[in-house]
Amino acid sequence: RRTIELFDPIEDFDVGSLVSMETGLVMRMLGSTADEGTAKLRLETGRETRHFGFGFARGTLSTRIRGGPRETLAHLESRWIHQPSRNVAMVVAALGEAADRAPREVQSIVGGLNGLRAYPVQALAGTELWRFNAETRWVAVRDVWSLTSVGGAVFVDAARAWGPGGDREPWHHDAGFGLRLTFPHASLHQVARFDVAFPLSPTRDGKREAVFSFGSSQAF
Repeated sequence: RRTIELFDPIEDFDVGSLVSMETGLVMRMLGSTADEGTAKLRLETGRETRHFGFGFARGTLSTRIRGGPRETLAHLESRWIHQPSRNVAMVVAALGEAADRAPREVQSIVGGLNGLRAYPVQALAGTELWRFNAETRWVAVRDVWSLTSVGGAVFVDAARAWGPGGDREPWHHDAGFGLRLTFPHASLHQVARFDVAFPLSPTRDGKREAVFSFGSSQAF
């Protein structure tokens, strides 16, 4: 595929299915402070349709077992991509994370750098988090003067966090638009992203001012 995460190179997306499990045993007789087990489950699946695009979901679940599960961590990421034309991609994505009986430093964080563009970098934090994004991306013109390709995007973001560190914050929503630039003859085919986002739910100071952000890759 082309014109999804990047503009110019061909991109590969795995829509097959995968199931894997890892287990281990940590023993006191070998130097551990206690006997315990470890387990990790990984699941992946995808689907491709003829007229409505393709999508995939990836999830992991890991835990330590010592008199019961400890430090259980769950992660789920999914997205669906529809390309109505060669230079347009409509992307819908979801991210979920959760932690149970984990150390205090284990936090899920979302903000201006990872898919909640009208808010600060660490706008939301907690032991449980959901983030949803929808974005339409397009390439307006390719290889201008053999130097750059130019495109744009319009988007909406939404996220909320629960648990310690979440401060009972409500859902945060924003919407905006952006400029995309890429350099087809560079060795790294990254997309330069310039976005202007408007918060749809109030920030902590009650303001709803536009926020400008930029990066060297897509926001989610």
